Amino acid sequence: MEEFSTAKGGVDGLHVLYERPEGTQGIIDIVAVHGMGGHCVNSWTHQATKCFWLRDLLPVKMPQARIITFQYDTPRLFGQTAYGVPDHAGALLKALRDKRDEESTDPIVFIGHSLGGIIIKKAIELANTDDVFRDNIAKAAQGIVFFGTPHRGSAVASFLIVKMMTSLPGWSGTKFLPLLEINSNGLSEITEDFLPFAHKYALVTFYEQHNFPWLKYR
Repeated sequence: MEEFSTAKGGVDGLHVLYERPEGTQGIIDIVAVHGMGGHCVNSWTHQATKCFWLRDLLPVKMPQARIITFQYDTPRLFGQTAYGVPDHAGALLKALRDKRDEESTDPIVFIGHSLGGIIIKKAIELANTDDVFRDNIAKAAQGIVFFGTPHRGSAVASFLIVKMMTSLPGWSGTKFLPLLEINSNGLSEITEDFLPFAHKYALVTFYEQHNFPWLKYR
C-alpha cells in the first residue's frame, strides 16, 4: 500500500488511502472524516502500535473498497480558521463529486469522528437538497458510522473546551465551540435539518463510556 504522510496539518481535501486493484469492480467508497483538531491520518492511528486501521486493516477485510479520508482545517490552540460546519460540508461534497465518476453508482459509507460526524450530517442534508449532489452522493450514500459524535452536544466540550481554551492566547475557534456545547442551537439545527433524510441511511453510533476522573461525565 502507498505510504501516506502523517504530518500534522496535511493538505485539505480528499486523500485516497487504498485504491482497489486495477481491473476489479468496485463495490463501495468508504469516506472517513476526522474530528475537531484532528488529522486525516493521526486521528485513525493507534498511537502505541502506529496501526493506521483505515489503511492497514480495512482493505484486508474489504479489498474491493476504495478507502478515502478527508482532511479539513479546524481551530487549534494557536490556529485560525474562517470556515464553519456548512463550509466544510460543502467542501466535502465538492471534493467527493470530483473524485467519483459522474455516473458512478458505487455506494458510499461515511465514517465520522466527533465533529466529523456533524459535518457528515450537514453534508447529507445539503446533498439531498441540491441537484448537483443528489444523484452522485445523496442517492449513492448507504450509511453513516458515528464515533463519539456529540449529537446533543458535549458536557466535556462545555466544561473543558469552552471554559479553558477560550482563555488561551490565539484561540479563535468561536464557530465550533458553541456548536459542541450541550443543547446548542447550532447543533440542534443541524440535527433537525438532517432528520428528514435520516431514514434513507443505515446509521450506527459508537460512544465512549469511560469516566473522566476529574469530571463527573462520561
